[in-house]
Amino acid sequence: MNLVTKSAIRSSILAMRRALTYDEIHKASQEACARLVSTTLWQQAQHIAFYIAHDGEIDPSLLMNLAHTQNKKCYLPALASNDLKHLVMVRHEPEEALIKNRYGIPEPIQDEKKIIEPHKLELVLLPLVAFDNTGTRLGMGVGYYDRTFAFLNHQNRPKNTTLIGLAYEFQEQKQLDRESWDVGLDWIVTNKDIIQAHVAIQKK
Repeated sequence: MNLVTKSAIRSSILAMRRALTYDEIHKASQEACARLVSTTLWQQAQHIAFYIAHDGEIDPSLLMNLAHTQNKKCYLPALASNDLKHLVMVRHEPEEALIKNRYGIPEPIQDEKKIIEPHKLELVLLPLVAFDNTGTRLGMGVGYYDRTFAFLNHQNRPKNTTLIGLAYEFQEQKQLDRESWDVGLDWIVTNKDIIQAHVAIQKK
């Protein structure tokens, strides 16, 4: 898949996402979150990375609120201060303030004592523009998540770090080309499906 095709997919999906109403986003987010909560992956995880929804993305805030009540440790991504285009995952509590980064996305204030090493996370929830059932993820093209979790491509994949993409059903593509630096998803949870890479295990 060339850059033109990726750009075309990105433009098309973003237009569809931006056309959603608040109620449609909220309903789809509730459905996706409810599916993930029913899994053993969620129930057993204690260290979970979330994200702040932006530009019509599936919103995991319901999950993060639930995680806090279940005494799970919650983390949010922040742009690394060294500007190497990767993320740091910062422990976040409900009462703590967020500040907008250069993309206008709220992120936690970085405190070295609250930053967790990526390989110590059990679940990582990722936003995305498009995906296929092999776990290939198309993001915004900057590569922050791929750089941050590149270690998953350079060794036997640790079983304790699971990457889960949250998406609308319409974001699924028949096939996406995966570049050598792309880090694949283990699971994708949509408002309609729970998909393990290569195998749909729950569909309604």
